[in-house]
Amino acid sequence: FKNGLLLPPPYWATMFDNVTGLEVRYCGIQARRTSNEGHGLTDLSAFNTDGFDVSGRDVWIHDCNVWNQDDCIAVKACSDCDPDDPLAPSENMLFERINASGMGLTIGSIGNYSTVRNITFRDSVLYKTYKGIYMKFRHSNRTSISDIVYENVLMVEPEQWPIWIGPAQQADTRNPCHANPCSICWPSLPGAVCEGQTNSTYLNITLRNVTIERPAEGAGVIMANANSPMEGVVFDSVRVDPCDSSKTDPTLNETFPLLPLRVRRDSYIERSQLLAFAAILLLGTALLKKIVSCALHPRWRTRRTAKVASVVAAVSAVGIPLAARAVHLSLRMSRPDGYFVCEGVKAGVATGRTWPVPSCFEDHTGPGLNGPVCGMLGLKPAAGAWLTSAVLIFFAALVVFVSWHVERHDPMDRYFVALPQMQSEDDENP
Repeated sequence: FKNGLLLPPPYWATMFDNVTGLEVRYCGIQARRTSNEGHGLTDLSAFNTDGFDVSGRDVWIHDCNVWNQDDCIAVKACSDCDPDDPLAPSENMLFERINASGMGLTIGSIGNYSTVRNITFRDSVLYKTYKGIYMKFRHSNRTSISDIVYENVLMVEPEQWPIWIGPAQQADTRNPCHANPCSICWPSLPGAVCEGQTNSTYLNITLRNVTIERPAEGAGVIMANANSPMEGVVFDSVRVDPCDSSKTDPTLNETFPLLPLRVRRDSYIERSQLLAFAAILLLGTALLKKIVSCALHPRWRTRRTAKVASVVAAVSAVGIPLAARAVHLSLRMSRPDGYFVCEGVKAGVATGRTWPVPSCFEDHTGPGLNGPVCGMLGLKPAAGAWLTSAVLIFFAALVVFVSWHVERHDPMDRYFVALPQMQSEDDENP
């Protein structure tokens, strides 16, 4: 199958089920609702627009471009095979030179009595992808994913988890936060559930020469059940670079030469988002100004204090949302290992130039290997939380200082004269 362009698919773009000897080359798939270079809520509402879904054996897919809102590549188990059939496993597949943006280069989700083995992804670029390297089990029994290699993969500004090895994060009911088995609301909403699966095995998983540049939410999630731990997981030179240090990132058009990404420009969406932000900013400034003014004592409401209240309100309206966003981003990388979760791994090993090293891995990277230093201030990602805390403390101190300053230099004091105390008749005649 070659030289095909599919756009926009209303559902899975392709499904090659239980095939043998398949080759796909020089094809493109595009599923987008806007022209934004990313995956906002509007675009992500086009879910189930999988790119290349495939099960079987001896498959080679290469030199293809995919921009969608679900799995870009999805290696699946045979949908109607007998699990005892020797041809049932999905195996011996090579995916190379795949440039993608969506839910990433995926294996799964894999369900009951299924086996996937000997799968290789290599020499690929994921530009502003939502997820990147994604392996997932759904509720399953006697299920295994083994002998998997991801090699020479570059991710540029991934928007959620660059690496996810664990349960499938998905929903299939009217409740979008229902865990099946991992809630899509996890970890953002308290009470959302995400747990590793029993009777599901990851074995011999290798990530080699994987570079993650400027991730939005840290390095990723590695999660298995303690009763079915991952074994033989190796991270060889898996590097997270939170800085703008690379000068060789490919452009959008260079990454996706087979896709007409700029054919339609939905500029009205971008304008409406900008207008909404401006309206919120103006309303927030006015509201904060009113709050600050009302908090002051009536005697302090002079022209000067009104100006101070306006300045404090304007700075707070801009600074506090930015600081809150900085908290959200920096806390993802504030953990020493940079991974939000790392659990259920048996004898995982980090080698080469891997940074950060997941906390549940053995560190074989050698002494003196540190992460990149960001920006002119020389701040590492873990310092982001401290910097953000300092910003919030500054705003609180500013409000306290203004209140103290106005109280100390009350301009109304000069209009009041201390009156002598008058002695009452009762005091004179006890």
